[in-house]
Amino acid sequence: MPYSKFTLEEVLTNFNLQLVENLGKFNKLPDVIPSQFLQEALEYYLPLAVAICSATLARTLRKKLVS
Repeated sequence: MPYSKFTLEEVLTNFNLQLVENLGKFNKLPDVIPSQFLQEALEYYLPLAVAICSATLARTLRKKLVS
């Protein structure tokens, strides 16, 4: 059965499973407001990073499909 044909809830019910979610060791750290520089750098460079990753992923997929 393809993954797209069932949900997590169905799997838990059908196989009598219990979902256990553990909190990580960093969950108790206080929130930190990023500096103005970091906010501006992310705003400026994030679209480029996403585009590069998308282009790299597209090239990788294309190579796999052609092979």
